[in-house]
Amino acid sequence: MRVHPPSVGHRKNCDGSIRNLAAVSVIVFAGLTASTSLASTVVLDNTAGLTQGWYGGNSYWDSDNVWAKGFSTGSTATTIDTISMALRDDAAGSGTGSVAVTFELYAADPNSTRLPTGPILGTYTQTLLVTSSYAYYTMNVNNAISLAADTSYVLVFKNDRQHQDDNSVHWASHSTFWQDTMTASGGFGYNGTSKSFDGGTVYNVTTAAQLWQMSVNAGATAVPGIGGLAAIAGVGLAGRRRRR
Repeated sequence: MRVHPPSVGHRKNCDGSIRNLAAVSVIVFAGLTASTSLASTVVLDNTAGLTQGWYGGNSYWDSDNVWAKGFSTGSTATTIDTISMALRDDAAGSGTGSVAVTFELYAADPNSTRLPTGPILGTYTQTLLVTSSYAYYTMNVNNAISLAADTSYVLVFKNDRQHQDDNSVHWASHSTFWQDTMTASGGFGYNGTSKSFDGGTVYNVTTAAQLWQMSVNAGATAVPGIGGLAAIAGVGLAGRRRRR
């Protein structure tokens, strides 16, 4: 049985349908990915105050003595972009060196929104080179931690040093240590501070005011939604009907 090749006109129609399908698919995909653009916004910030090294018992900050910061999100789901902290080395400028700083995200206790509860929802660690008596150091989270809309969370901060060590790290505070004030924007709210002396088993409410700042990104994910997938499927069906 001899199979006749398609006519020139038929080949042209097929080629044109494929080109049209590809062009429309590119347009649909471009429309989907265009909605994923993110804009970093500072939503929690109290860095306008003066820094002060604090040596009292409540200032200890390491893997056992950890600080917790409660906050609530706005009406849009976001991801954490950066967290900046005012840190100082214990040797007042001689250079602490590399310090692994970790924060963990928890749900907020409904009875006290500055206390963490439940399992860890997300965690991030970054090694910072602390070499100054006072300086701001930024953790570039780059959207690794997601925040749901209209939700209360607590961030728990710790590092891999011990406060008894000569190279311990202090989280610098406002000049008035107990003024736990925070400028919140973008629908976010600040719920206050708590402290654990046993690595996070028991927390106590406090008004200590370390200097820090958090920025977030808001935007759609890069994965097409149901509507986008349906649009692509529709283009494919249209091309199939055209070939018939």
